[in-house]
Amino acid sequence: MLQGWEVNVRDGVPADLSLVFLSEYPRLVGTLYLMVGDFASAEDLAQETFLRALRHWSKVASYDQPALWIRRVGFNLALNAKRDRRRIREVMPEEQGVQPQFNDPEIAHALRALPAQQRAAAILCLVEDRPVAEVAGILACAESTVRVHLHRARKRLCRILGEPEASDVSR
Repeated sequence: MLQGWEVNVRDGVPADLSLVFLSEYPRLVGTLYLMVGDFASAEDLAQETFLRALRHWSKVASYDQPALWIRRVGFNLALNAKRDRRRIREVMPEEQGVQPQFNDPEIAHALRALPAQQRAAAILCLVEDRPVAEVAGILACAESTVRVHLHRARKRLCRILGEPEASDVSR
């Protein structure tokens, strides 16, 4: 998967961006897969994310955590792609592609059933185990907004999965 992306400064890609790519790309693809439900689309979105990072790297590199900027761009692209696919489905039926197995297909299906912002918050906090403050940075919203999304996502996931509702624990 990464062979074609192992680049260096000679190829026009700054070394620090190459390092961020090598550490973040696999997780970003996995996370975006949970967002969009299609592995090929997740890879496309991750690649577009890193192309945008390359385009803006002189500015992004100056951020305290460039990987968070990359996450935010990836999530925004995924949210936009989801909206675009919904519009396309109105015109033509959706194709069924080959998808990789998620550890628990029932949970992956339940996550995809959540509204976009709840799904994003749940994946970042519950799957990627990121703190609320970091998720707020990625989603460009207040921490309290992330907590509301998480609370609603947990309630909905419990209903979808037929589990008793657990009390929320703030992180």
